[in-house]
Amino acid sequence: MITTFVLERGMQSKVQVTVDSSGGSSSSATVFSTTIKRFKESWDFFESCNLWIMYCTALGLANAILLCSFLEHVVYDTIRLRGRPWQFASELFVIMLRRIEDSAGALNLGNCLNDTYLNTVMEEAEATTKRVYPEIFRAHPGKGGDGTSGTSGVKWNGKFTSTGNVGACYRFNAGMEHLPEDLFSDGTCRRNHVCNKWVTNKGPGGRCLCTEGTAGHNMRNCDNPNRSNTRQQ
Repeated sequence: MITTFVLERGMQSKVQVTVDSSGGSSSSATVFSTTIKRFKESWDFFESCNLWIMYCTALGLANAILLCSFLEHVVYDTIRLRGRPWQFASELFVIMLRRIEDSAGALNLGNCLNDTYLNTVMEEAEATTKRVYPEIFRAHPGKGGDGTSGTSGVKWNGKFTSTGNVGACYRFNAGMEHLPEDLFSDGTCRRNHVCNKWVTNKGPGGRCLCTEGTAGHNMRNCDNPNRSNTRQQ
């Protein structure tokens, strides 16, 4: 409904819900269905993200801190750190929400980042993006590939970025090989190789970051005594 609202500038979108508060047996639920609209302009997608935060907060589905953290990792890190276009980030965002919806309560906005294999959803997002936005996958003139990364063919050189607010490397934490979009042109990982596991002793959203337990461990073999499977609120 948000995507429809944004594309039609709110001119033709209307939702009315009637609730029977009598508590009688005649009470019924109204089921709405709609189709996600794809955007042609980046600002339409980002406006939808903004409205998503507003509606989720207003309806009490989640607090703004959790919603913004989810967007930071799924959308903005995908664009800024992984070097993907906004169209790819929009498809990844939808896929992550669908994973939550289809998990029968096992996944939520707080744990889906750690409990979802990012390589799988990234591949799914790439396939969907190629189908929905084929124009952004045209190869650069005189070059092969899909034109999404300027570091095509670069291999990881064993180094990583340990300074600056770069965040933890999801490839390192998942025990996967680095892809070209994860690397600088010299093969250095764009992110830090530290454990991204949630912990209970660092306040809301605290991460291990290898400060306790075996030095250099990742999320899959975290031995931090304060490790947790859920995000601290």
